[in-house]
Amino acid sequence: MNSQHSPLLLLALLAFLAFHTSAASAQYTLEVDLADYVDLVGSPSLAAPGWDDPEFSVDLGFDFPFFGQITSGFSQIGLGNMMGTPASESALNLFIPGAYDLADLSTVIKEDSKISYLLDGTPGNYVFKIEWNNCGLYEEVFEGDSNTTYSSRYNAQVWLYEASGVIEYRFGLIDIQFETNPPFIALAQNLNVDEEVGDLYMLVGNESAPTLEITTFDDGFTIGLTSDPIFGRIYRFTPAIDAIDEASSALPLLDLYPNPATDRVQFDLGPKLQTWRAVDLTGRTVASGTGQGLTHLDLTNFAQGTYILHVAGFAPASLVIR
Repeated sequence: MNSQHSPLLLLALLAFLAFHTSAASAQYTLEVDLADYVDLVGSPSLAAPGWDDPEFSVDLGFDFPFFGQITSGFSQIGLGNMMGTPASESALNLFIPGAYDLADLSTVIKEDSKISYLLDGTPGNYVFKIEWNNCGLYEEVFEGDSNTTYSSRYNAQVWLYEASGVIEYRFGLIDIQFETNPPFIALAQNLNVDEEVGDLYMLVGNESAPTLEITTFDDGFTIGLTSDPIFGRIYRFTPAIDAIDEASSALPLLDLYPNPATDRVQFDLGPKLQTWRAVDLTGRTVASGTGQGLTHLDLTNFAQGTYILHVAGFAPASLVIR
């Protein structure tokens, strides 16, 4: 479909999505990183050859908090690389790792464009990964002529971390020849395209050091990055600590002392034997064990940073190590 940043496609997405969610609220902070970009291997294809505006739904394999709503999967329709889940009967929460009208290059040249996914890790520490690999643009694939070089390319992945709720946008080669707007990379919360309202968590400015700006539906289409992300660029969205797991808000709080901590922290597991694990903000388990009553955790081998302590029967607790 020849439409870049199209509200009509967002409206179609709302009608297509069908995964269950439960209401809450959350915000995100941004971290910028750089690492090797590695294509997904051995992952099933989500779109048939010759695709344009593919429609599909994906089961994550675990429950994931997105803007505080717990969802078990996401759906895609339109523009080729926007996925989302209903925020309400009339609004969407969306991943937008670049709102380009993508299409399969195999329609016109001997190169495949693949959309695929895989699930890495073990229960409690799963990482869901979806990739748009070697994709072309609709403007070239379906509107090109004998002079068209089919040179535009889009390669990107979205990673979702079960343990921490962290979202990562990871970029490979991006070379877009038909950009008419600033590169559009964002998270969207409660986006109602019919009424043109909602919040966009937009990346704005230099691709190497962007700011995360919360803007409105209308303003989001006029601002963005000054250039496309370079090869290997990672944008990491971390949920606010007080909203990491609002679905567990009915559970008792786990008191950590001291917090922030340096070399040791203690917490009370109560009279019953409980299992616990500490994870970093990428979802990696760094320590685990069982205990009851007053329990001490040695932090001497922990790097400085923020960790989430998961204990059966308690709401997840944030631990800061300095």
